Amino acid sequence: MYNPAFNYKPLFPQAFRVCTDENGVVFVTFSDDFKGRLEETFTYLGYIAHDENSHIAYLRSKLLALIGPWESEYLFDLASGRRGKGVVVFDNLPFEPIIWSPALGMPPHSAKATSLSEHLLLAISTFFGEAYGVAKEGNRLVNDLIPSKEDLDKLTGNGSRMPLGLHTENAALRFAKPGFDWSPKGLLLGEVSEQKVGRPKTMVSIASKACALLPNQAVTILRRPCSRLGLPIRQRTGETKKSAIGPVPIILGADGKEEVIAAFYGDMMRPINAKALWAVGLLNEKLDEVAFGIPIVPGRIVYLANGRVLHGRSDFNPIFDENGRAQRWIQRVFVCARLDAFNGCRALTDRVFDVML
Repeated sequence: MYNPAFNYKPLFPQAFRVCTDENGVVFVTFSDDFKGRLEETFTYLGYIAHDENSHIAYLRSKLLALIGPWESEYLFDLASGRRGKGVVVFDNLPFEPIIWSPALGMPPHSAKATSLSEHLLLAISTFFGEAYGVAKEGNRLVNDLIPSKEDLDKLTGNGSRMPLGLHTENAALRFAKPGFDWSPKGLLLGEVSEQKVGRPKTMVSIASKACALLPNQAVTILRRPCSRLGLPIRQRTGETKKSAIGPVPIILGADGKEEVIAAFYGDMMRPINAKALWAVGLLNEKLDEVAFGIPIVPGRIVYLANGRVLHGRSDFNPIFDENGRAQRWIQRVFVCARLDAFNGCRALTDRVFDVML
């Protein structure tokens, strides 16, 4: 028998509304009612100990049941990358009010009563790919990016007085081993604890917009192997003490849908000749020209399509309490298309891998 319900599709999603701004950023704003349902479902949910795969499957099933089939279909389509420019912002999410990050050496749960922030990051990540972690980024699937007094004058994603230039996350890992892409497909960022005074800017830059401003000669150079990519200091630990890979191309992808694989800070970019130096410098200039800020605040999760979007952070003075606890606390999750890309790597857990070069 014909069932008209099968062909019914709401004209507007019920759980959220969607809009796109002038930069191509897609904003998914959840309704207050749905925010309450998320809070009720995920706040006091425990972890499935020692089984990350089951835990993520459980979180995914909970979220899909709440959102419903049609709204879920819309989010999967959004996550496919066919809409927008590679930046998706989820707003009006529930959060636990936290003032300070954990004390140095203490686990995250010592500073908060629930795992709400981790649950939401992992649940939403399932729309975009497979959540995973890299051992040298932290031993947890969810990375805790927290400033420390010891790193105040170092180039670090945790936060410091040094600005972190626009970069593709783990850029060198895109080419580190023939046939393997160990760089993230994307990353999700959320803030647990906010430094309201003197907070840094999180800058993002759309690769295709910057490439459209380049002369043809520069694009031709950048599409060929033109620069070595430095490995992050934490990756320079193998027997060979390798500090860079390449030379490799910096621009990939079709015209108008380019990806940029680069890291504009420290000694990460190492052009092979004068022409490459000119082209890389011009690309950096154009990326800065089209860059804009996106606030990372509690109640918001930001997805960045790695390579389509580069990101960075302004310098700032982290605030600490008398016990050395930082006020700013960002959490991050990487996603990849397939976990079997890491089959040759030592697994610390189901989804955290020790990538050795």
